[in-house]
Amino acid sequence: MKHSKRSYLSILLMSSSLVLLLLFQVIWLQKVYNEQYEILYKDANTLFRTTMMDLQDSVVRKNMKLIKADTLVHRVSPSLVPAGQPSLEFEHRSERVLIQNHRMRGVSSVMDTLPDKTQVKIFISSDQRLDSSEKVLGSIAENIGALRKKNGNYNFLVKLDIDSIPVGAIAKPYQQSLIKANIDLPFQVLRLPAGIPSTKARGIQTELFVGFPSRTNYMAYFPEYRMYLFRHSLPQLIFSVFLTLITSFSFFLIYRNFQRQKRLNQLKNDFISNITHELKTPITTVGIAIEALRNFNVLQDPTQTKEYLEISRQELNRLNIMVDKILKTAVFENSGVDIQWDTIDMEKLIEQVQQSMQLQYEKLGAEVVFTREGNKFSVRGDTVHLVNVVYNLIDNALKYTAKQPSITILLRELWDKIEVSVQDDGIGIATEFQHKIFEKFFRVPTGDVHNAKGYGLGLNYVNQVIEKHNGQIKVQSEPNKGSCFTIYLPKVYAEN
Repeated sequence: MKHSKRSYLSILLMSSSLVLLLLFQVIWLQKVYNEQYEILYKDANTLFRTTMMDLQDSVVRKNMKLIKADTLVHRVSPSLVPAGQPSLEFEHRSERVLIQNHRMRGVSSVMDTLPDKTQVKIFISSDQRLDSSEKVLGSIAENIGALRKKNGNYNFLVKLDIDSIPVGAIAKPYQQSLIKANIDLPFQVLRLPAGIPSTKARGIQTELFVGFPSRTNYMAYFPEYRMYLFRHSLPQLIFSVFLTLITSFSFFLIYRNFQRQKRLNQLKNDFISNITHELKTPITTVGIAIEALRNFNVLQDPTQTKEYLEISRQELNRLNIMVDKILKTAVFENSGVDIQWDTIDMEKLIEQVQQSMQLQYEKLGAEVVFTREGNKFSVRGDTVHLVNVVYNLIDNALKYTAKQPSITILLRELWDKIEVSVQDDGIGIATEFQHKIFEKFFRVPTGDVHNAKGYGLGLNYVNQVIEKHNGQIKVQSEPNKGSCFTIYLPKVYAEN
């Protein structure tokens, strides 16, 4: 019970740790995603604003008209400025630019002096209220020097229309700016009337940029930004998945080892229980025989004395075999199986084993059929170990049956192998246990029942010996229909 509670606690701790790790990674990945979103939004805004300002500069230069004027002239000819349209006066002088917005309808002024002392006046005409005149004048002031002439006074008139920057003219330079910044993302440029909020479509939208006419705004819209953010967050995502997998795999290994340890502990307990029973049985039998010889005048009857002595000899022999198997298993585990190689005739070896087991056949009433297919059955191996292999297979066929045993032994010559199979009609082995029966101490679970005497070492020993002989062992079995164990050993060809 205590062991079970510790098991549940360990599983709970591992599961909780994994859940917390996953939660932490989700929060971390969300933070990474948001940071990438902010970077993309900031870069898209900066590049869009830069592109729009460059385009405005280009429009200013394109729509600027040059008029010869007197240095004392402070007004542009009314014929150059349509009546009723707002205009603003701009004087360009050296050293600094001062923007003075007189808050008059559509009128602002900038004063400066060019390096050559040439006085310049600029008038901007538009059919809309010039709420963004300061931004426009800043762009114009930077480009005056390219149009001035020395020793001459000029007036400039800039005419701005509502469609001064078409949407189509913005997309290409903006896309080039995005590509230079490694932002390969489809977008749309939208022009919105002033006073109308931007659309709430799902996607990244740049901030509104005010055009020349105050009633026109521009913005860039990125509808498919999620895949871009996913690609830029991919290294962190891969790391997160790798961390989750390696942690989960580690927990799985710990859990599997824990379960294996639990199973080995159960096998150990079963082994101790079974081996205790196996040891007590012959010891008790021999003790009873000796007690009879001492206290019941059995020595006066030679026949009965001989019978008791034979019983004691058989039980001691069985005890010796059992101890020998346990010792061999320990030796095999530490240093492996020591093979004394020799050429062996498997037909004679099986006949020898059958002869030694004849009393067991008679006692159990077993029907044993030995069939041969072929002529030459020679293999290279260790006689003692191969005898034990055949003995173990036949002994299991005799023990694990609920009725009179019926056993078929087949010896067959193949092209490059010798096949030996032992088939019975016993209790069989369930499929889920067939891959475990060659493990040390493993017995098919039946609870603390000793109807079939054994201690889970025989088939483990058989498997180790066959592997040392470069052979194979296979099992076919169905519950209540019997089992068939087949071994394959390399064939020895006859010498010419």
